[in-house]
Amino acid sequence: ALPISLGGDHLERIEIDALLDPVSGQWDLRGRVEGLEFSPRMRAALPRELSALLQPLASVRGRTQFGFHVERGASGKQAASPAPVQFSIDGQIAEGRIDDSRLPDPLTDVAASIHCDNSVIRIDDLSARCGQTIVENLNAELPGYAPTSPVSILLVATNIDLSRATVPSFLAAARAAGARDGGWAVRSPPGT
Repeated sequence: ALPISLGGDHLERIEIDALLDPVSGQWDLRGRVEGLEFSPRMRAALPRELSALLQPLASVRGRTQFGFHVERGASGKQAASPAPVQFSIDGQIAEGRIDDSRLPDPLTDVAASIHCDNSVIRIDDLSARCGQTIVENLNAELPGYAPTSPVSILLVATNIDLSRATVPSFLAAARAAGARDGGWAVRSPPGT
């Protein structure tokens, strides 16, 4: 095992434990990152390839901490290919901000727990503000990484300004989704 601990410009501390068995090809890497300032400045400091992978998160800023575990098991002598890499990441974001042109206002005061592994991305207990709207709790799950993977979202929010949305088309889309997926309880706001 090889333990490593260091700090840097964009993070307070990173601890890594690595184990490699050169005979079997098995390896295990686990660690913890504390105080990572996730921002465009941090992404610009990364190697071009890694920065490109993080491009879908370009609108996200915040203070993060997370633990990770990545491993590849031993391959059998007769195996045609190496064992698959398995990974798991569990973290939190605080003091976050998301600037996305699809939102009427930026999401601010973002806090959430995030988990991802080989089969799922999950966001738990996200809270934030979007203009006058208060996101009290959002839980989301994306099983799989394909563009067609379904997304499940449970959202509790208050002070939603529906004057920026076309309510009839929103309600029609929600009812259509409910009919297709086995039923949503959709309540119409007064006057619609």
